[in-house]
Amino acid sequence: MGSWSHIYRPAVLGPGTIWRYPSLTMTDSHSDLAAWLRGPLGQRLLDLELRVVGEVLEDVFGTQLLQIGQWGPPAAFLESARTRRSALLDVRPDSANLCAEPEHLAVASHSVDAVLLPHTLERSADPHQVLREADRVLIADGRLIVVGFSPLGPLGLRRLLGRRPFPPDCGQVVRQKRLNEWLSVLGYETVVQRRFFYALPFFAAKWTGHSDRMERFGSRYCSRLACAYVLHARKRVFRIVPVGRILRRRRPAVVGLAEPSTRNVA
Repeated sequence: MGSWSHIYRPAVLGPGTIWRYPSLTMTDSHSDLAAWLRGPLGQRLLDLELRVVGEVLEDVFGTQLLQIGQWGPPAAFLESARTRRSALLDVRPDSANLCAEPEHLAVASHSVDAVLLPHTLERSADPHQVLREADRVLIADGRLIVVGFSPLGPLGLRRLLGRRPFPPDCGQVVRQKRLNEWLSVLGYETVVQRRFFYALPFFAAKWTGHSDRMERFGSRYCSRLACAYVLHARKRVFRIVPVGRILRRRRPAVVGLAEPSTRNVA
């Protein structure tokens, strides 16, 4: 994956700021999430996400790709990267290349070509801060890929009916429309939006064999009922040109016309 020592800043976040390393112990929610992703429903979701994100990453080039937050196997998403280097940043150092909190990245500003957030916003207590940090480390014209859940899909309904977050460790859902509004405020332009995963969480084992058929039917007739989405956005940077004095230029004389004469006509 290459060396990231030239952009990694583990000690200094800013003037007078002391970096505090996060807890390195895997919580019960992380264990529950890993177990859910190994199940039939979670495995189907992960397979679809890897396929869709892989198609998006085919058009993302550059030097650095940074995935913020682990989702599934550590290098699952990074295998599709076309950048020269790629790395996983997570609070758990056992499988990550860089150790930091998503809300306080120990990464130099304007040093990353692309950032991948696989359900990172939903697992954060401050998704706005995660987006601001991703925007800080991205270069001009950098790419941001966000994977999220939709509250209108069956998984979202399961979340409303159940007492615990579903899937585990996903405390809140950021709607696709709301995410577009946030990115618009930050100056991003949406490149691609994909909706997928039309699943029935209560009958996962029964409908697993018909998942491909359900995906084709859902994407054609009821795309709003998808359980997940992928959003690919581009960071726009506008050049500020100072407005100076506007010099009035004298219009050139029209060729072929004679100038008016001052002689008295008899």
